[in-house]
Formats: sequence, C-alpha cells, structure tokens
Amino acid sequence: YSIISTDKWVEIFAREVGKNYSQVFEDFMPIAIDCMCKEVDIALFAPALFLCIRTILAMIHKHS
Repeated sequence: YSIISTDKWVEIFAREVGKNYSQVFEDFMPIAIDCMCKEVDIALFAPALFLCIRTILAMIHKHS
C-alpha cells in the first residue's frame, strides 16, 4: 500500500529550496494540496491499497 499526504510534497520542496518544513509550510501548502489530490486520483486507478492522511482535508476546503 501507499500513504498519500501533503507532507511528502512539503518536505521535497523545502529540500529543493534549502529550507525546512516549517519555513515553507504555509506558502507551499496550496501547491502541496494539489499534488496530493493528483496523487489520490492516480491511486484510485491503481491495483493497490492506499491511505490518505485526512488531517489536511479541512485545508483543502479552505483553499478551494
């Protein structure tokens, strides 16, 4: 199975720009949400189980 969350995307971006998670969290979160949603869309068609971390779902509604 795979775990889908925004954390992975925030961590990748933070590394790319030489900052830490907390420093990029607020500004990058809308993009991380989009990336996570695309990952969920792909997972829906994959022949494997996936777990979506729900703590971010309230933020999705806030940013949409």
